Amino acid sequence: MPILSPYGENMFDLVSMTTGINLIPNDYGRLHQMGLFVDTPIYSDTLLIEEKHGVLNLLDIEPEGSPAPKGKEPKRKGRTFQIPNIPYDDILMAKAFANVRKFGTESETYNEAEVFAEKCKVMRLKHAITKEYLKWGALKGIVLSPKGKVVYNFFDEFEVTQKVIDFELDNPDTNIAKKCREVKRHIEQNMMGEVSNGKIHCFCDEKFFDDFIEHPNVEKYYLNHAQALNLVGKGGDSRKGFVFEGITFEEHSGNAPDARGVVRSFIEEGNAHFFPLGTRDTFKTYLAPASFLESVNTKGKELYAKQVEEKFGRWIDLHTQSNVLPMSRRPALLVKGETTVSSE
Repeated sequence: MPILSPYGENMFDLVSMTTGINLIPNDYGRLHQMGLFVDTPIYSDTLLIEEKHGVLNLLDIEPEGSPAPKGKEPKRKGRTFQIPNIPYDDILMAKAFANVRKFGTESETYNEAEVFAEKCKVMRLKHAITKEYLKWGALKGIVLSPKGKVVYNFFDEFEVTQKVIDFELDNPDTNIAKKCREVKRHIEQNMMGEVSNGKIHCFCDEKFFDDFIEHPNVEKYYLNHAQALNLVGKGGDSRKGFVFEGITFEEHSGNAPDARGVVRSFIEEGNAHFFPLGTRDTFKTYLAPASFLESVNTKGKELYAKQVEEKFGRWIDLHTQSNVLPMSRRPALLVKGETTVSSE
């Protein structure tokens, strides 16, 4: 991967820096791995979503010669969203690589390009984990800032009521299969012209997963599933995908600390989140152009980077920014599951 030397002839080139930092692989995050959210570049930092309510209705049978019903234009409603700006700066000091021994060597020292590349990698990964955190918010229907402030509540924005199902996992007589069918029926009834591959996935925290697989009406199926995995040599870790009533349940314990060290869990305790797979337009991540003169009215990129040398050559200021908004365009397809959490 070509990394621009901080003292190269193109050191102020936005395009070269941005290309270089975007070439660093993004290996972070389960949602990134799934490819659920499709990156969608736009040309402005403001997004307009136009919603059409095109309803297919049955036509009446009328006597021949009767006036035919007239077609109606579908109702349209426009909503605007401001794409959040996420900046992050660092500094490359000349003394950072002056006489500094490389890790694992006895006498070999760093050069400026190597230190620069390491800085870019760390900055890239910080943006990647932030993007993943925002995606988890969108998957749950409410995007929060790393400080816990609501950025967008898509249930409110699209004027739908969030579907919440209490699985009553503390009750041994609960019909869990019926609860799962309730999830599937709700999603199917709210597709509103969207397509899917018919599969439904669920991410849940360890509390929900444990209570779910240990429920008397689920446990025997789980044990058979785990035994089957062992027989085919897959290690038996059913937390990565236990199928019940046609829904794949996956435990996820991802979290990340914010700048103040407060750890933010991607899934709250005792919660589960259900969503359809194989959709076309439901999950998108909008990428807006950066706030540079060079990038005005250009197609947005995942991440931008720029560098400026201090006038005496003692350091280089590094600036990165992403302008991203993961969105669930059909929040009615998102179902939240709950189980009782002990107050102890």
